[in-house]
Amino acid sequence: MLRRRPALHDALGQVLAEERRQWRRERELIQSEAHKTIAELRAQIVEWKSEFASLLDRHLRQFADTIDMRLDELDGKSGPPGPSGPPGKLPSSNGE
Repeated sequence: MLRRRPALHDALGQVLAEERRQWRRERELIQSEAHKTIAELRAQIVEWKSEFASLLDRHLRQFADTIDMRLDELDGKSGPPGPSGPPGKLPSSNGE
């Protein structure tokens, strides 16, 4: 019985060591896949930022062009007179 125990311990130790190696390989694979996914997501974010900046720039230029066209239409001329306002009041001399 004493001879079997060291053999059993050795066998169990080998099984545990192999399981630990397998778990380490699986963990490394999962970490590698996670790093790959994170890198892909970062690249996608950079692409979206660039697209957004381009879209924003295009819309701002269109907006500025529209403003410039409208200002050019005014050509520094005054518009027609507006309606008359209510009569004004002068301040009274007694402080009211």
